[in-house]
Order: sequence, then C-alpha cells, then structure tokens
Amino acid sequence: MEKPAKYFLRVNDEIALESDNDAFGRVIDRIRAVAKLNVNVLIVGGPGSGKEVVAEAVHARSGRSGAYVRVNCAALSPTLLESELFGHSRGAFTDARTDRRGLFNQANGGTIFMDEMCQMDAGLQSKLLRVVEYGEYYRLGSDRAEKTTARIVTAVNIDLHDAIKHGRLRKDLYYRLAEYIIQVPDLRERSEDVGRLIQFFFRKICAPKGISAIDEDCFAKLKSYDWPGNVRELQNVMNAAAINCCQRGGNTLVAGDLDVFPSQLAKAGAADDSLCSVDAIAGRVCE
Repeated sequence: MEKPAKYFLRVNDEIALESDNDAFGRVIDRIRAVAKLNVNVLIVGGPGSGKEVVAEAVHARSGRSGAYVRVNCAALSPTLLESELFGHSRGAFTDARTDRRGLFNQANGGTIFMDEMCQMDAGLQSKLLRVVEYGEYYRLGSDRAEKTTARIVTAVNIDLHDAIKHGRLRKDLYYRLAEYIIQVPDLRERSEDVGRLIQFFFRKICAPKGISAIDEDCFAKLKSYDWPGNVRELQNVMNAAAINCCQRGGNTLVAGDLDVFPSQLAKAGAADDSLCSVDAIAGRVCE
C-alpha cells in the first residue's frame, strides 16, 4: 500500500499536490496561507516546474466564485495580447468585426493567470499597472473604462532582478504584482517526489493504453535522471515511452521504450529483469 505523502493539498477532482520534499511542502503551505486573501501572487520557478498547477491551486482554494482563466504572454504579439486581456470593440482593427470580451472581463470575481509575464512589452505593462492600481481597463478601440475584480496571479521563469535592471519589467509593476511570492523548486531539487510522479503519469498515461507494468530497469532509469525539463519533461517522456510500448505490441514499459530520450536517461539506473505492476509501483515509490 502506498505510503501517504508528507504534504498534501487537493486542487480539484483530478489533481492533488503531493510531496515528501520540504521545499515543495513550503509551496503547499504558502498556497494555503494566501489562497483566501485578496492579494496578487507571483509564482517563480523553472520551465515545466508546475507553476500553472500552483496557480490553479491558489484559485481552487480561494473560494472565489468567478472563473479561472489563463494566458501565456509569450505566445501572442503585443496587439493580440492586449485584445486577449482587455477585449476589443468592433472596428478596433481590421478583423475586429464584433465586440469581444477580454480575459479580465471573463475572470471578473475570479482569477487570471498570466504566464511568462515578463515577455509583455512596456506599453502593455503600463496598461496592466492601471488594472492593478485601479481595477479598470479599456477595450481596444474604446474610450469607456471597464471594471474588474479579477485577482492577478503571474508566473516567471527568469531572474526578476535582471529583468528589472534591463528594462524588461517595470519595477513599480513588479512590486504590485509580487504582493506574495511562491517559489517552486525544480524537480532535481525534490528527488523524493520523482517516484510519485512516475506513478501518477503511469496511471494517467500508460494504464489507459493497456500497459499494466513497468520493469525495474525502466523505473530505475526514470528515477535516476535529473530532469532538467522538470515535471513537464517527465510527462513527455512517459507519454512517448507509452507510445513506443504500444507500437511494439507490448504491455510492459521497458528501458528500450526510452530510447528516444536524452543519452543521460538511457544510461541512468541499473539493469534488472524484475517487473513492477500497476499496483506494485506504489511500493517502489516509497522506497
């Protein structure tokens, strides 16, 4: 039977944060501390470390009745990002054939999560500062101010002091968004949790494909790798390995299914002919 995690926080019906690592335990403690408070939250962590799940947890535990919406600030041009955030009026630009609500309108009474916030250009940062200070904004093409009560949760994966120093982030905006900071550790700093995450992704990705076991060599390699791409890389590795396993008609993940991944992973761990079934994985996690 799987040993209960040292730290646990239910996010929703599908997701829970579980950890045996004290640094990630502090993340869970800080989520609990800030969730119901009316303050903006800045989440700092490496790419793929789980910042979005932390943001979801902050909203889920907040008791807010409004929607949770998200946007990746690096994925859109400045004009499109402004339209996405604030909406636009008909005729604001060439393809604006109708009025459109923005995310701040959709998240009224809820939470807006802005990932890679430092990728936002200076002009848009000024407009965001107005939202933070006064709770109001203007749709593209409109001169009428609109109000929002959306809570702002932002995330960055770069050095904030460097971003401020080189003008990529306004200092006044930083201080208003960073009312409470949650630092998410990289997966290599929480090696105690790798086994649990292997189990989670095995059940989520592999078991539905009819894969019933993972051999010890494969499990050892997964646990031994240092995961520079963090949790997202582990998820991708498990997904690709499951595809490889199904392609060869197998029902057990083996080390050979990992051959499309970095050489460090292929060489990690010690070989063994034992198998680990779906139910037995829990025991391996706790070793």
